[in-house]
Amino acid sequence: MIAAIVGSGRPDFEVVEMPGPDGGNGWAVVGPAVADDPVRLAELSERLHSLPIRTSPAD
Repeated sequence: MIAAIVGSGRPDFEVVEMPGPDGGNGWAVVGPAVADDPVRLAELSERLHSLPIRTSPAD
């Protein structure tokens, strides 16, 4: 969260709980417009879960 604030200069980020790719608990740091919008949170979760997951170190 500190990196988000320092990188953007905005202090209004929020930590929200969202399901992880395995169904467990996960977390994301988002702006207030996303934090207050369940549809946008669901879209973000979908996009994050569609990213490839590296399971071995890069060569």
